[in-house]
Amino acid sequence: EKAAGNQRGREPVNDFELASRLAQFFWSSIPDDDLLDLAEAGKLRESRVLSAQIDRMLNDQRSARFCDNFPGQWLQLERLITAVPDRKTYPYFYYAGYRSSMHMMSEPLLLFETVFVEDRSIMDLIDPDYTWESDMLRANYAGHSRAGGDVQVQVFRRVPLKDPRRGGVITNAAVMTMTSTPTRTQPITRGAWVNTVIFT
Repeated sequence: EKAAGNQRGREPVNDFELASRLAQFFWSSIPDDDLLDLAEAGKLRESRVLSAQIDRMLNDQRSARFCDNFPGQWLQLERLITAVPDRKTYPYFYYAGYRSSMHMMSEPLLLFETVFVEDRSIMDLIDPDYTWESDMLRANYAGHSRAGGDVQVQVFRRVPLKDPRRGGVITNAAVMTMTSTPTRTQPITRGAWVNTVIFT
């Protein structure tokens, strides 16, 4: 199918292109011999074969790279790096000159990895009854900066959640921060993020 004019519309990929895309997506690498052999035989796009290969790739140790790359891109967490909450309004975001943004970023990344590794329901990404937190992150949620200890070497722990307002990839501190202005929340920006990232 081609678009009007000289612009090219969507076109199906061939087996070798599919092999490359699968390897890049799941492994951040090049196709292995199994993928290339199936591509050369013209069988990779067959539903049964493709499903089996995806299962094989997800069970390969190289799929750990998927958890390293995909969730951060999907959730647009790079926006958190440039977030600069007002120091007077949100003093607990800063601790001894140390920004808590990296601790915030780790929470949804660890949640995604938990769902992926433990093969949990995809609904855990939206409304889990657990999360991951460090002392510094717990202090942020409490509204103060008394993190305790060395903030650069804090350990994240899996903890149960009782507050329905917290948890998941929509209402965690990272998303709340990166979709706000330096001084206040921004519901329209947050709604646009939810529509683009979650529902698109």
